[in-house]
Amino acid sequence: MTTTTTETKETTVLPTQADHIASTEMKEKKTTTTTQDVIEQIDIEHMEVEDDPRKWSRLRKNCILLQVGAGAMIAGLASNVQLPAVSEMEAVLPATPGQISLTLSLFMLIQGVIPLFWSAVSEVKGRKLVYVSSLTIFTAGSVIIATSNSIGLVIGFRIVQAAGSSAVMSIGAATLADIFDPEERGSKMGLFYIAPLLGPSLGAIFGGVFTTAFTWRGPFYFLTIVGGCVTLSFLLVFKDTWRKERSTVYQRVVKKKMKERMEMKATKSIANGDKEEARASSSIHNDNTLQVDVEKQAVSHAGDITSDSYLSASSTPKPGSHMESASYTSETTQQPPAEVEIDKEDMERELADVTKDVKLSLFDVNPIKPLWDVFRRPWNLCMLNASALIFSFAYIVVYSTTRVLENASQYSYNPLKVGLVLLSFGLGSVTGSILGGRYSDYTLKRLKKKNGGKREAEMRLQPLLIPFILFPIFIIACGWVLKERLHIAAVIVFLFICGFFSIFIYTPTLAYIVDSNPGSSSFATALNSLLRGIFAFISLEITVPLQDSIGEGWTYVLIGAAIVLSGALIGWTEMKGRGWRDRWEERDKKK
Repeated sequence: MTTTTTETKETTVLPTQADHIASTEMKEKKTTTTTQDVIEQIDIEHMEVEDDPRKWSRLRKNCILLQVGAGAMIAGLASNVQLPAVSEMEAVLPATPGQISLTLSLFMLIQGVIPLFWSAVSEVKGRKLVYVSSLTIFTAGSVIIATSNSIGLVIGFRIVQAAGSSAVMSIGAATLADIFDPEERGSKMGLFYIAPLLGPSLGAIFGGVFTTAFTWRGPFYFLTIVGGCVTLSFLLVFKDTWRKERSTVYQRVVKKKMKERMEMKATKSIANGDKEEARASSSIHNDNTLQVDVEKQAVSHAGDITSDSYLSASSTPKPGSHMESASYTSETTQQPPAEVEIDKEDMERELADVTKDVKLSLFDVNPIKPLWDVFRRPWNLCMLNASALIFSFAYIVVYSTTRVLENASQYSYNPLKVGLVLLSFGLGSVTGSILGGRYSDYTLKRLKKKNGGKREAEMRLQPLLIPFILFPIFIIACGWVLKERLHIAAVIVFLFICGFFSIFIYTPTLAYIVDSNPGSSSFATALNSLLRGIFAFISLEITVPLQDSIGEGWTYVLIGAAIVLSGALIGWTEMKGRGWRDRWEERDKKK
């Protein structure tokens, strides 16, 4: 193995004649830098792009936040809107309690699985196409359910509804990552989650109102109208926030095409006897060096953007590294010289041609590999499971409380009263979402300043210790309040407190998942939706058997134990996350 040092000529494109003369003199100067030094300067979060969404006006960004939130509310509305109509659906369709339960649990499961597809499409075709397509599917499913005459048709198109409503929940967080910087992302995530958190509570209220007024079909006609309005808003006024240069899919495709071009060039040079050019071309096959060039080229050629200067695209391999010089059959070229010069202008022209011709397609996205790559990282493994445990708690509370308020002789509430009681849980969730997001951003800014201006994603998780101590206590207390059939005021208070703590904790965890996966935020949020859907499906399937066998009190004790486990996972990530991410970054650079 022979160590090769590659040097490049710097070229700076400037407008004035004097600067042009100065830059011409600079061309003769050669600089050498290591691959490690160059890679550390790459920040996919802040790569320059044409019409940068993060530079849009605050009004436009807040309008997008409002629009995405409205789309996300549909998922929450659809999940619970049929609860007040359950008795009537069982009698009219007809249907068994098990079949009705299946319409709820399958809805949650599909709502978690399908985002894997939507996230892949959004990384190739952008966010707008996904929003419009998915909401159109949701609206169509709602119409068919409203006109159905059999439980089989209802179950089938509840699955269609779930598939359509799931996109906004999954890529909504990725859209916010497109337009907001990390320092303000927590508070915006909190505002974004107001809609889907209020959705289940409002769904129960609207379901009660429309069931009373228009039979069980009323709530689904209501969803049709809401879905149609939101679909039109995305079609007519939404401006896409996705930029391919900040996508890991785009970077990977350009890198692959550039390697293929360099390999062809090296082969052609060998055939023509141009050993020096072949050796130079071969020397840039190293993945690390090429990745730097690809990412810089994405900056330089996004909308004909020109940077003030280019980083040197050179590499100084160290003894024992995996870089090896190309082998040639000629005896005179078996050992390449110690230094090989690459013309940087030629390199930039090659990259310009490649980036200009790249057209992403779904064939460029194999969602399994990037999803697995995100999931197997230890900090994601901990946080995704913790997030799913916290979120699934909400469905157990809403479903179990509904059964108690409808069936217990002490209450015997009608659908509208049940919805009004459950609204307390939604209001608590909204309060926790707003305060949790703001406090997360405040903590991040304070600790960043204390850390010399350096931001670490784990800083968001530091203030969650006290909430994780209090949350399980209030969960268990809420269960025993329901068990003992105490006054409804006590039920409302404990529902509010539990809703507050669940989302006060959930909002920073979601912001952390986005911050710790730059360039892959849509895949990370899709995985979050997947696990959330699986956990919600399991929760809904076990709620009735647990409630009937051991009662609300001990059921909520088990929920409290699950929350303690999620707190342990988040605490472990807060302590170990920085070290985990550093080691994985080093591992990625060596690939």
